[in-house]
Amino acid sequence: MYVMQATFKAKPGHAQALADKLAAAARSMASDERVKGWRVLIDHVADFWTVLFEASFEDLDDYFAVISRPGARAEMDGYLDLVEGGGRRLFRVSAEG
Repeated sequence: MYVMQATFKAKPGHAQALADKLAAAARSMASDERVKGWRVLIDHVADFWTVLFEASFEDLDDYFAVISRPGARAEMDGYLDLVEGGGRRLFRVSAEG
């Protein structure tokens, strides 16, 4: 199992708009059974305007197949107008409870 986390630093005041855009993209991916779960989080205490998108995948082939789908990309049109930067991490799950 793999967990992808994409962290976005939104422009001031744009965190909710970015979170809404990410949720719309995630909902379009949710029908794809290769996506094992997703969530969008907004930082509540520390770094202002930080938005995290997280999704799980059984294997790397599933991850790459899903992120290259045109449907999810269309939902994200204009997101660069909302962000100042960010990054992505891809974790292999080593243990779960």
